[in-house]
Amino acid sequence: MTEFCNVRLTAELCAKAEQRFGMHFDSISDLLTCLLEELLRDDIGHFQQAEQKIVEERLRDLGYI
Repeated sequence: MTEFCNVRLTAELCAKAEQRFGMHFDSISDLLTCLLEELLRDDIGHFQQAEQKIVEERLRDLGYI
C-alpha cells in the first residue's frame, strides 16, 4: 500500500496552477507528482544548464520550490 503525505499550498497558488495546467493534469496532486518525479530523475543531467534554470525559476515563481 502506498503511503501519502500532505502538502499545504495557498488557495491562490492552487487556483493559478489549475488555471494554467488544469488541461494537462486531473489535480494539483498529479501536477506536483509529475514535477517532483521529473526533478528527481537521475538523468536530469540531460537538461542543458539554461533549461534547468528556466524550469527551476518557473517552479519557484509558482511557489513549488
